[in-house]
Amino acid sequence: MHSFVTSTFYWRLDCELAYNYRVYFAFHNCPYEDTVRQMMQGYPLDRTTQEHHFPQGYEAFYKRVLEVQDAIHMTTLKAPG
Repeated sequence: MHSFVTSTFYWRLDCELAYNYRVYFAFHNCPYEDTVRQMMQGYPLDRTTQEHHFPQGYEAFYKRVLEVQDAIHMTTLKAPG
């Protein structure tokens, strides 16, 4: 349904036809990992999230995303200041 991919964090939201949501996530040296994990402990995320492990490794996955994803679907966010 939706995905958010950075060089340090992966988040994918899936929705079945019966409106059952599932969130898949992965971290790779993410500076906010502890904060995100704490946020996912609350209901209903504690029941609908699943950590994903990429067989080829996160860096290879991210590099492949950049190679195949059309630039129209990519956005670069910059911190204010």
